[in-house]
Amino acid sequence: MKMPYINESKLVETMEIIDKIANIFENDSNVENNQELVTLEECLKKITGKSDIQSQEFAEYWSWTELEELARSVLMPNPVFQGLTDKELSDIIIKISECEYSESETDYYIKVLECETGLDNISDYIFYPDEMGLDIDAEISEIIAKILSGRKEKF
Repeated sequence: MKMPYINESKLVETMEIIDKIANIFENDSNVENNQELVTLEECLKKITGKSDIQSQEFAEYWSWTELEELARSVLMPNPVFQGLTDKELSDIIIKISECEYSESETDYYIKVLECETGLDNISDYIFYPDEMGLDIDAEISEIIAKILSGRKEKF
């Protein structure tokens, strides 16, 4: 499966907006009434073409990710159902499990798997197999089999 296209020319601007949003959350005790926050959120929606962006997602981003990775995640397209084969799904699961993707790519491919399988807890299967009825040290092949057997039919 081909890596999604990110418009690199939008990366710096996206990073700047995310950082400004995070700084507002950190420094403004009255964020609910901060008009700049609303404006910045609207700018991100326009840049990304995504209407579901919420500025709260970026508060204290530095505690869990790097700014560039977060900006890349935001710029990734929303996955659409493609009818990927079991082999293609398996390859994605293996690459996620073996940490072959960057953080933003992993986030994207988890969304791809959710879209393709109808399972909204794909990351639990991969990272917490014991919560999905498997052994904590389950083999990748067992995780793949569990995901493929649990997927929902696309209507």
